[in-house]
Amino acid sequence: MISLTELRQDLYRKIDTLIETGGSIEVARRGHIIKISVADRPSKLAKLPKRADFKIKHPMDIIHHNWLKDWDHDLP
Repeated sequence: MISLTELRQDLYRKIDTLIETGGSIEVARRGHIIKISVADRPSKLAKLPKRADFKIKHPMDIIHHNWLKDWDHDLP
């Protein structure tokens, strides 16, 4: 655990060390302890909106799907 003053003196070095090691820093301030850690970045696939109407039981179903019935002939 370090004080806020110690963190302020070497902020960039300590943050870079956190990013490299994946650890955490505990900072004491006014009787409280603040924990600083690296958060996991969500994957791009996790950010995609869920499509309730798009259900595939098996990937081969896409290949054998009759796309002509879903095709809109009036598209520009």
